[in-house]
Amino acid sequence: MASSSESEYSDNEAGHLTRLRSILSRVREVALNCLHNTAQMTDKRLMFGYWSHLLPECSSVGAPQTPTLFTSILKDPAPKARGNALLVLSSLVDGSKQYLAAAEETAPKQTAFTPYSVTLGSTVKEIHRCLLLALAAESNVHTLFYLLKCFATLIVNVPYHRLQPGLLTKVVRQIRPLLSHKEYDIQVAALTCFHSILSVQAPLQEVTQVMKTVSSAPQAQAKVPQALSATPSSQHRTEPQQGTKPQKPEEHRETLQESMEKMNINSSSETTGQDSTIEKGSSPESTKEEGNREKTESESEGVAKVWLLDWCLRMVSLRHAQVTGSTLPIIPVRTEAIQVMTQIAKGYFPFVRPHLVELSHVFSGILQEQNTALQLQGGKFVEEVGAVLVKEVESPAPESLTDREAADFWLPLLSGPLPSALQNLDHTLLRSCGCQCLANTGPQVFQLLPTDKHILCITLLLGLTNDEEWSVRGAAIHALGVYVLYPCLKEDISFLADVAQACTLGLEEKNLSCRWKAAWSLGNLSNTIVSNREELGADFTDNFSDVLLQSLFNLALKSAADHDKVKSNAVRTLGNLVRFLRPEAFDKINFRQYVEQTAQVLTKCVKTGMAKVRWNACYAVGNMFNNPALPLGMAPWAPSLYSALQEAIKDCKNFKVRINATLALTVPTLREHFGSQEQFSELWGCLADTLVGTERVEDFSEFKYRDTLREQLCGSLVHLTGLAGREDLTSLHFHLQGKGELLHSYLTRYRESLEQKSTTEATKKVDELVAAQDHIQQLAGQGMADKEATICQNLSTIFAATATSS
Repeated sequence: MASSSESEYSDNEAGHLTRLRSILSRVREVALNCLHNTAQMTDKRLMFGYWSHLLPECSSVGAPQTPTLFTSILKDPAPKARGNALLVLSSLVDGSKQYLAAAEETAPKQTAFTPYSVTLGSTVKEIHRCLLLALAAESNVHTLFYLLKCFATLIVNVPYHRLQPGLLTKVVRQIRPLLSHKEYDIQVAALTCFHSILSVQAPLQEVTQVMKTVSSAPQAQAKVPQALSATPSSQHRTEPQQGTKPQKPEEHRETLQESMEKMNINSSSETTGQDSTIEKGSSPESTKEEGNREKTESESEGVAKVWLLDWCLRMVSLRHAQVTGSTLPIIPVRTEAIQVMTQIAKGYFPFVRPHLVELSHVFSGILQEQNTALQLQGGKFVEEVGAVLVKEVESPAPESLTDREAADFWLPLLSGPLPSALQNLDHTLLRSCGCQCLANTGPQVFQLLPTDKHILCITLLLGLTNDEEWSVRGAAIHALGVYVLYPCLKEDISFLADVAQACTLGLEEKNLSCRWKAAWSLGNLSNTIVSNREELGADFTDNFSDVLLQSLFNLALKSAADHDKVKSNAVRTLGNLVRFLRPEAFDKINFRQYVEQTAQVLTKCVKTGMAKVRWNACYAVGNMFNNPALPLGMAPWAPSLYSALQEAIKDCKNFKVRINATLALTVPTLREHFGSQEQFSELWGCLADTLVGTERVEDFSEFKYRDTLREQLCGSLVHLTGLAGREDLTSLHFHLQGKGELLHSYLTRYRESLEQKSTTEATKKVDELVAAQDHIQQLAGQGMADKEATICQNLSTIFAATATSS
């Protein structure tokens, strides 16, 4: 027997070791917390330089292990320390997308040099491997939550399209059982991971496959891999978290095993891609019968269900809960499931297409539920699906969505749920979201809807332009700006007048966002009336009142003095309105004043302002010039406007502005439109000088637009040359000196690029080149002085090579 002194010594030693372990654990927790704060506060670029010290660059299995963050994540016995290490890792990978973009994975080769991109790819792969090991072994709920959040952050930053397939498959297969975890927070975190997987570089072929299949041996996913059993992590993780009952690894494996059984992942579900989760309160026999029935229906329809979409539908569908007698999960799980479904619709629409009608009925119910967060997420789903449907209907692909399929999605929603959401006076965000939903119906689908639905949508939106909240008013005006472009509505003058009135109210708002949306809608309205004039002619213009036109001019001129976001749309409107004017309007003094004020505003906006304002102003000038009744050659404001275009072409740093300014010069079709000989020669010389100067690109971000600028400069130069008169030749002589060979080379390349395109527009431009050459030859055939003959010869030489091949 041990003496009393020996027993006391043993107790003291055990207590001392326990206190020591507690102190060391606390030290590690604080150190990791300090590192987490440092990673959060330090610049990402600077922190990326320390990755090699904190993370493994390659697999360390079978080799001496260098301590890294994963030493704590995998082996630290304290759950708080493991959680803090995961927070550090999350901070490191968050926002690292631009640095990880270079990562790649190639076949192993025996080379003396390993590219950094390959090393980076190995690091990314090792991070995944270690996190998957941690996921399989983790027994603490709080740490498991941090682990899933870390996965979600990592996934959105990794370029999986540059890596070998397989990483996401492993992640999906290991996270899937957690969808039936007993803790709702874990279910939400698992759904967040799936949201990240569905959003990264969508659509990925690997994700498409893994959403339809599962592992052939799913129960093995719940067990700790053999590679992990060789590590001492399970031996060291014995210290419980404060205030938390410890869970043994064996119990965790049993929990995962139960989760897998609840998910009912077997060989049949692998074949059909169905997820047959057993809901609470439903018997296995009834669930089995339901699964067999769904399988039969799926096979009869020739459609394979996607297990994640099927699971989310079960979680959010009130009807499913009523049929099966099960209870719906808590609101956070349902809202996160809706967000996952929204991402599926956005990135993987083929998954959703077979279930559009079912989804329409499900979300009709969600929009009528009492919880406002759930309603809002349901509205966002409808909004996103509507935007995707518009793209799919307009797609030229042979198997694209039909108009009728899209209309069938909208009819149940418009039959009560969506109008009710738009009239929910207690939920501002829901009303705003409902306006966006209506804006995403699409012209083809809207035309198929019954007349009563047309009236309903328009009435609701016009009513909401007077809502108490500015966000709702702005969303309603924005939706009307979309509707005004619909073919079935754009010829209705009374509707156009209503939209103009709504824009008038919107432009008087104090909120900038609301004014911007009103200006955007006003620009769309001006596009519509120009389109109607060209398509319908006098039948439309004669019925369009001068009072309404003057009101639009006043609105646009007032908005042109507003913020740049509003101004960029106001100048677009002004250009369209001048283009719309009938010839007899120029005989009225008030419209002549509007034209002069418009020219002054556009002259100022072409010269100064943010790039978008200048771009739209140049485009608006081109629209002005498209009105053949515009007294362009005689107008007192024309020289200033041409001078502003010339300045933008020559000096603006933004190439898109220069392209549109150059394009505006191709609109006038007569020589007298360009005014005096001096003005004409200055414009011609500006184009030639700018074309030669395109060899110098100061801002590298504009380099991608250089070829387009050159092409447009050549086109404008050809256009002006085809209009030049004999009296202009002397003025052009100065601008030709020293540039003949360069202009000849640019025009030759211009001609070659047009011949390669073989489109109608390219053929038209080639014809204009030939016409310009013929015009020069006609001028040379006239009796002229030696100097003029020399200039003609020089011009003929510049264009010669481009015309001989015709």
